Order: sequence, then C-alpha cells, then structure tokens
Amino acid sequence: MSQPATSSTPAASDPLLEVIGEAVHAVVPEVDPADVTADRTLAELGCNSVDRAEVMVAVMGDLGITVHPSEFSRDLSIRSLIALLRKYE
Repeated sequence: MSQPATSSTPAASDPLLEVIGEAVHAVVPEVDPADVTADRTLAELGCNSVDRAEVMVAVMGDLGITVHPSEFSRDLSIRSLIALLRKYE
C-alpha cells in the first residue's frame, strides 16, 4: 500500500509538481511534464543553467512569489524545490 503524500513527499497530483512540470515543458518542450517527478533534478531533465533560470522565473510568476536565486542549486531535487517554494506561498 502506498504512503499518503506529505509536504516532503509530493504526490503525482501535487499542484506544485504540476506547475513545475508545465514550466519545464514550456522551456524544454521535449520534456514530458509526466517525466517531472519528485526525485529528479532540473539538470537530470535536460535543463541547462539558462533553462533552469527560465523555469524558476515561470514557476515564481505562476505562484506570485519571489525566491532569491541563491536558494536554488543545480542539484536541487524537485522534492526539495517544492519544499522551498512552499516556504514562500
């Protein structure tokens, strides 16, 4: 039986995961939003540094929040990114 989703383990239907998946697909169209899972990083999804910045600008715009760029790292998992974004919601 699967574990219920918590703030540290986003479910596939997590709204933030969906927002990130859509932003990644908009920036890197060859990435299927379904491939954006909690355990992956933007770099693993094929996003270079410019792509990652564009994804984060799009996500922050969609959410109406601002996160200082120093809080993002190349190896930040989507799960960790969601936790970071939740701090600013």
